[in-house]
Amino acid sequence: MKIEHKRPPNYLEIIKHFPTVANKQGVIFTYGDILYAPNAHSISHDLMKHEETHQRQQEKMGKDIWWDRYFNEPEFRLSQELEAYRNQYKYTQINYGRKLRREVLKNISKDLSSSIYGNLITKVKATQLIKEQ
Repeated sequence: MKIEHKRPPNYLEIIKHFPTVANKQGVIFTYGDILYAPNAHSISHDLMKHEETHQRQQEKMGKDIWWDRYFNEPEFRLSQELEAYRNQYKYTQINYGRKLRREVLKNISKDLSSSIYGNLITKVKATQLIKEQ
């Protein structure tokens, strides 16, 4: 996956749907086979697994169709993020020590339950769903 330190081609659409999140420090976007990281300088290995999941998801249906559904269908958005976070967490279970695994799980559960994705589920539910493999 190629990494570009600029905004993705659909950035204006992202701002339209997620205005408080788009410029947040560290937020990155996968668009096809490119990871756009306008405000992030380093990307952890586990986060790369998350973004590689989005790349595969977009390959299956086409990136523009995927993004359209992501913007307009909250259930779809949750399903796509849940798959990506599960893959990210699975990577931590294989490659990280216990303390770091717990920290990553805490952070990704917080993210999945936050305004980043539209407050779709609680943090407790996010933790539970991410841990289900």
